[in-house]
Amino acid sequence: MRFLYEAENNFNYLLLIGDGSYDNRTLPPDNAYYILTYQTKNSIRDSGSSYTSDDFFGLLNSGEGENRFDNLTGFLDIAVGRFPVKNENEMEGILNKLKNYLNNTETMGDWRNKICFVADDGSDSDNHTIEHTRDANHLANMLDTTYNLNIEKIYLASNSQISSSAGETSPETNQSIKDCMNKGSLIMNYFGHGNPSSWTDERILNINEINAWKNSYRLPFFITATCEFGRFDDKKTNSAGELVLLNPEGGAIAAWTTTRVVSAIYNFNLVKKFYENIFNIDTITGDYPTIGEAIKIAKNKSGGISESNKRCFALMGDPALRLAYPKYKIITKSINKKSVSEIPDTIKAFSKVTINGEILDNNNLKMYNFNGIVYPTVFDKKVNMTTIYGITGKPPDFTTLDYTLQNNILYKGKATVKNGEFNFSFIVPKDISYKIGKGKISYYANSDVENIDARGSFNNFIISGTEDLENLDYEGPEIKLFMNDINFIDGGMTNENPELLVFLNDENGINTTGNGIGHDISAVLDENTAETIALNEYYEGDLDTYKSGILKYKFNDLEEGVHQISLKAWDIFNNSSHEYLDFIVAKSNEMVLKNVFNYPNPFKDETIFSFQHNQNISELLDVKIYIYSLNGQLVETINSEISQQSNGKIIWKGENSNGDKLKNGIYIYKVEVYNEKGQISIETKKLVILR
Repeated sequence: MRFLYEAENNFNYLLLIGDGSYDNRTLPPDNAYYILTYQTKNSIRDSGSSYTSDDFFGLLNSGEGENRFDNLTGFLDIAVGRFPVKNENEMEGILNKLKNYLNNTETMGDWRNKICFVADDGSDSDNHTIEHTRDANHLANMLDTTYNLNIEKIYLASNSQISSSAGETSPETNQSIKDCMNKGSLIMNYFGHGNPSSWTDERILNINEINAWKNSYRLPFFITATCEFGRFDDKKTNSAGELVLLNPEGGAIAAWTTTRVVSAIYNFNLVKKFYENIFNIDTITGDYPTIGEAIKIAKNKSGGISESNKRCFALMGDPALRLAYPKYKIITKSINKKSVSEIPDTIKAFSKVTINGEILDNNNLKMYNFNGIVYPTVFDKKVNMTTIYGITGKPPDFTTLDYTLQNNILYKGKATVKNGEFNFSFIVPKDISYKIGKGKISYYANSDVENIDARGSFNNFIISGTEDLENLDYEGPEIKLFMNDINFIDGGMTNENPELLVFLNDENGINTTGNGIGHDISAVLDENTAETIALNEYYEGDLDTYKSGILKYKFNDLEEGVHQISLKAWDIFNNSSHEYLDFIVAKSNEMVLKNVFNYPNPFKDETIFSFQHNQNISELLDVKIYIYSLNGQLVETINSEISQQSNGKIIWKGENSNGDKLKNGIYIYKVEVYNEKGQISIETKKLVILR
């Protein structure tokens, strides 16, 4: 790299493809390293100050490199990243993730507006110090204020913990992290204690959970300010930080993580400098910095006593990658026909609100060629929260940290964007917080022609009071429940990771605020009310209406057998409705068919072959249907492919391949379904043609 830099000096990035080892002397096959690693000389003498660092390959100017204190000194001249892969399959998995992230329209969504901060409450050894949550909260507030991003805060000190012989655990925190990964966020940022296999003493994230992620269309960029989480130079095993990237079905698009022991105070300053650069658009090119460029700047601006600390941070990913941050802007023009440039408007409970807005380019000009869909989310006012720290949690051993959340949703929907303009309406629920304060509108939009998107927010409006009404609503919302798709039949079959689909309809809209006690959209699995699932944030209104919408929620690793889901929803007047759905889980490692039939039967002009299966909804299935006469003669073969649905539906007009109609009579048909692993399931039934 030094030779190339001296000879050409016309490149900005280096991507190392291959895993590494702390042992640079032993030859394969006893040591299957692929890219040599830089190791400090004192790695045996002092594990606290030793490290491996790919920064070595980016210090290219004369005089840069090791000094007499065994530190890598100098300023990075290029950005360096690594794919810690050991074989072609791991490399292919990363490449597929990159292709989806950059080019697949299925990855577009308002998850690109959100950053998730996770913070440890410390450990017994440091008296459960406040610094990790304080640091996370400081950066969360900075991003909220400066860039108006949607912030999710998962603070261990605010969540319940369970004591057992194995130590403390926090299932609530584990579930929150899992939910954040499933819903998606642009960045997942962790501050706290860690090791190569988990976060925190309570193991709020571990390797088993990382390997189970299937968020392939919502991949965050991981920042982990914790010790050794991304140690990639252990030839015996993969660290959790490596697996975050190597997971072929989910995980992260890249991870800026640590290879050795690091210090919290230096971590905060380094990560803060990263955030100060990553969202600053280049006024000439109109592009945001790459992750490698933002990391390079952050490291070059962090020096002095923290020199070795910053070298322990390694980028596992492509340094030339830009985050999927929307490029264009969305602004609010008016609320209820009143310009937002005037005195802030006040919206009240039960009032109908109409919002008008526009899509702008980077020169603040309306994009008349932008046609697509905007996804607005209207939030209630901020809510004050408090954490508690200390080993006992009781005076005088504890301290507190106050912070705010703004995640109570008044309305979440979608509206048509035409020629760069849009409008949408909704009715404000009864369950607002009646304390006077400012709400927030968060926008995301994508074009239906080009692979471009936009974002924005607005918070200069007041939420308070109640509108006087003449007509009241006393009917709860209509609820329809399905598993995986609308063809699901009550009592039908799924695999162990089904997706709950809920269709809701009400004349005045659905309550999603979460302010009223017991007024959440909530689900209960198998009558386990102790683990009721709040689903407010998973609901989204239908296009150009506030009266109906859909909710999608992914279950994971359900036990094999019979289950029941119970769902309760409320309208904005706090009228409720209840609905139930039964389903059977059959593990997807063996393909199973159920409810194979055709209808109508007998039929005259056409019939529909229908069946249910237990495979993943993203998996492509090959279906072959063989039609036989009663004497066993094959009269027709139907070939079809089924993708992205749980139930097969194939139409047949009672004809052979030549277009000739089959004669009246009884026929035998055999349904064969093949999955991508080559597994097969077969069912045989009868049909009757009667013309």
